[in-house]
Amino acid sequence: MRLILHILLKDLRRQRLEILGYCIAVVVWAWREVHPASFQWLREGDLPPMLMFGLWILVTIRAIQGESLVGDKEWWPTRPYRWGQLLAAKMLLFVMALNVPLLVVQLYLLTHAEIPLAWSFVPRLIFLQGMFLLFVTFPAVVLASVTASIIQWVLTAVGIVLTFIVISWLPWNKLPQTLAGQEELLSWAAALVLLLSMLAALLWQFARRREWPARIVLAAGLASIPLCILFASTGLARWIAYPYAGSDNSMKLAIKPADNGLREFDWKDGNEIEIPVVDPALGSDEVIEVHGYRLHLAGSGWQWESEWQNSGHHMVFHDPVFNLDNSLPKWVYAKVEQGHVTAQIDVAWETYRFNPEVRVQAGAPDYGFAVPGIGYCPKATSAKYVGFDCVAPFTLPPVYLLAIDAEGNQCKEPDGELEVPAGHTAYALEFGSSALSNFDPNPVRSFSLMAGDWVPALPQKSGQYDYRSATVCPGGSFTFRTGQPLGRQQATFDLGDIGVSKTYKPNQATGKETENFDTDNE
Repeated sequence: MRLILHILLKDLRRQRLEILGYCIAVVVWAWREVHPASFQWLREGDLPPMLMFGLWILVTIRAIQGESLVGDKEWWPTRPYRWGQLLAAKMLLFVMALNVPLLVVQLYLLTHAEIPLAWSFVPRLIFLQGMFLLFVTFPAVVLASVTASIIQWVLTAVGIVLTFIVISWLPWNKLPQTLAGQEELLSWAAALVLLLSMLAALLWQFARRREWPARIVLAAGLASIPLCILFASTGLARWIAYPYAGSDNSMKLAIKPADNGLREFDWKDGNEIEIPVVDPALGSDEVIEVHGYRLHLAGSGWQWESEWQNSGHHMVFHDPVFNLDNSLPKWVYAKVEQGHVTAQIDVAWETYRFNPEVRVQAGAPDYGFAVPGIGYCPKATSAKYVGFDCVAPFTLPPVYLLAIDAEGNQCKEPDGELEVPAGHTAYALEFGSSALSNFDPNPVRSFSLMAGDWVPALPQKSGQYDYRSATVCPGGSFTFRTGQPLGRQQATFDLGDIGVSKTYKPNQATGKETENFDTDNE
């Protein structure tokens, strides 16, 4: 332990100027976060974090290369150093000189956002510091362990960046489409391979001081990334990310009938078809996030299958509809025009389950209030201002649903606007992040108590066609529901006959007449 402290104190004295510069950069970044208008000479908002992390990496490189692991002329191995103690001293230096100042300003940011500090924050703060150790300090340490100087480190880093640029130029668009779950699987696989290769190279260098085997291990880890990309585009990866739903699958998809009871699809730009699909069995406590789908069309003597395509559709109980948009080849377009076409759809989705609904009373203009399970809303700046800018510690829920009803929110309307009549409701469905803080050094997340348009729709003013959105008024009330992911699945649904286009008068499926629709305003 005495040797670890000796090395630590030596490095602190040797790098006191770089560490001081880093601490100043951290303070400037934190001050700029809470006072965006300050430091006008820092016109670029990205400059403070770039300076902060630049000095972070400089301190890391200088500390590792202070006892260089490259070459055979260094005399530190003749000292009474053991490589395990040397590595432990360096890690302790990084925690004290880099993570502790960041932790202090994060506590300041939480306090400034009027978020009450709690002991439950301790694991989150430790986990957040661990993320920066893993994704910033660790790669810089590994690269510094196989280079002899800062110049070599920079040249190697530039070479790695250029390698990734060359990899990005490969014809990846020729591969099958990868969905969100497959992308996540790719990220985990690539991260695991790189982590193991970097860990092996680092331990080898400290224990053996043979840089070329370590460099070969790192190069092999980087070379595996294209293989991970290839694997992520396969059907096996899609099956791992989205297992097939069994007989207990609660999702039921069907073509949404028009108001006249007929099945109708629509043509968009060019040969793009749009088929409205609904889940009539969607429960009030579920949310479906459609990650991707593949459309199958068939008629008399022909069939066609699209490629998988990404989707960002969300289905919730008050709006369980999404549109299938697919561009058709010309020959398929001509077949669909003739009618009598049936459809199947392969869907990959993620299901979320809502927690019980909570009604929240918003504070008066001079008072803030808490949103249970999410965060806090500071006081409004004015009684005339409708809406609150709220904050949450570290991360937002995976999904949350805001509902505003007219009865509890009679705001002071601007001149010319009428009060919202009773019976109107507005919703906002938002998705958070599964990763803590999105790898953001600022632990404060922002969200607004604003919803979509009122339902039924209301014009902003009499005679206008722009519809009014809903916000929570000071002193009003709203309901909040948070949710958690249940898992991802995929399944095939038989949609049956797709009917006829809205733009056609003769209904080729039934022989009846159907109304023409103005699709330009949809």
